[in-house]
Amino acid sequence: MKPRLFLALLLPFLACGLQWLLWDPWVKPYVWFLFFPVAFFAAWLGGVVGGVGATLISAGLVWFVFIPPQFSFTMESPSADFSILVFIAMGGLFTWLFERLRRARLAADSRFEATFEQAAVGIALVAPGGHWLRVNRKLCAIVGYTHDELMAKTFQDITHPDDLDADLEFVRRMFVRELDTYSMEKRYFHKDGHIVWINLTVALVWKPDGTPDYFISVVEDISARKAAEADARANEARLSEAKRLAGLGHWHWDLATGVHTWSEEIYRMYGRAPELPPAGYPEVQQYFTPASWAVLTAAVEQGMAEARPYECDAEVVRPDGSHAWVTTRGQAVRDAKGKVVALHGTVQDISARKEAEAALQESERRYREVVENANSAILHWSSDGAITFCNEYAQRLFGWQADEIIGRHVSILVPDQSTDGLDLSNLIKDIAANPDRYLSNVNENVCRDGRRLWMNWTNRALRDDQGRVTGLLAVGNDISALKQAEEELKSRYQELERFDRAAVGREMEMIRLKRQVNELARELGRAEPFDLSFLDAPMP
Repeated sequence: MKPRLFLALLLPFLACGLQWLLWDPWVKPYVWFLFFPVAFFAAWLGGVVGGVGATLISAGLVWFVFIPPQFSFTMESPSADFSILVFIAMGGLFTWLFERLRRARLAADSRFEATFEQAAVGIALVAPGGHWLRVNRKLCAIVGYTHDELMAKTFQDITHPDDLDADLEFVRRMFVRELDTYSMEKRYFHKDGHIVWINLTVALVWKPDGTPDYFISVVEDISARKAAEADARANEARLSEAKRLAGLGHWHWDLATGVHTWSEEIYRMYGRAPELPPAGYPEVQQYFTPASWAVLTAAVEQGMAEARPYECDAEVVRPDGSHAWVTTRGQAVRDAKGKVVALHGTVQDISARKEAEAALQESERRYREVVENANSAILHWSSDGAITFCNEYAQRLFGWQADEIIGRHVSILVPDQSTDGLDLSNLIKDIAANPDRYLSNVNENVCRDGRRLWMNWTNRALRDDQGRVTGLLAVGNDISALKQAEEELKSRYQELERFDRAAVGREMEMIRLKRQVNELARELGRAEPFDLSFLDAPMP
């Protein structure tokens, strides 16, 4: 058995022993106090087998040891049955979630390994001192060394001396945070001695404490481009393809001659026939909606007047009626006298981003509709108790308008003392200090008009990146009717017990009371406790 699985299956027994030691007076009657964490960590440690096994073992131990009657598998209360089922369901949910996370992590690791090892360029992780931490097969092929041979060297060892100082200067500037990344063309020494020209792109990864961790280096072999200018056409084609994939085009407008120059990608974005010349001003206006054209012309005029770059998003209308979104960027070019003589810039297709933003907005709208139309009270309050959100159902239930209750302390909804004498004055403070202890709780609440309601609350702590509690999300349901029915049932039981101890001549009254108890039990969805079928039997 694997150590992690063994530990996962051992956790329920350890928790059982610890809870037994703390049972009276610290833990009782919270029978699941230590076992929900057990189900969580067992799923994390032992996977599906560990999570399911620990959950079932925990359920059996709690049933036998802590649920009355103790040291027996006899069940006296249906609520105990329900609590066991809820715990098993939560354990199964923990197991399912960790299994999903494990598979997602494996998939991510697999994608990373595939990207790193099968990339068409050399990729390396380099220590701040220059030693290789990890290299892929492509980098080894570029410099001609085996993996082990290259790992025994530093990048300084294979860099041409004439390029080393420039490379180290870039590194120095990254260490002082003048640069986030840098790119340069440099020369490596191949294992057999010849020069390899490469294009190097470097980014620096920082540790959480602010010290350098490692460099990510992307190495592209450009020896062929340096060796023959003929390869420039192939490189230009690859560059054009990259621009197409990025949806990026460039343009130039000579104001003196009126000549416009467009790259191929701009033709595609505007839907203009490539055999036509670039559209000049004001012909190009036809490719924009009126609102976008007004914004674009204002940006261009301001950029020309102030000699500053401009950038704006605009909606394009193609001749076929389809729409697209682009980001246009431009810069005025001035002569020696300061006169604007030309404009140049880029146009980038951002339709996918706009669609994603629209989808996100629609998702948020639907989420708000679900929350506002929920048949449960939903509250969000900060760690200091201030209410920051209250849905419409909660407003109707407690009698407060949103603008009246937002910002108020949540204690306005909780009486200092419940009708059954329970002290609730410190309940909110205790929930904020110990949110995990109040994942679910039942307490009495007070409405604006003084009415009292019994609510069943489910609470979830909201935490920041450091794990500190910033607020709580509470979802509550009104169980006042259920509470009243339970109290009535309890009263009837008590009354029945009094009659049961009374004189024999009151059998008929007993039957009437038993009927009422059965009726109340049916209303609560429970089994009838008394068998009165003999009343329907025919008389002899």
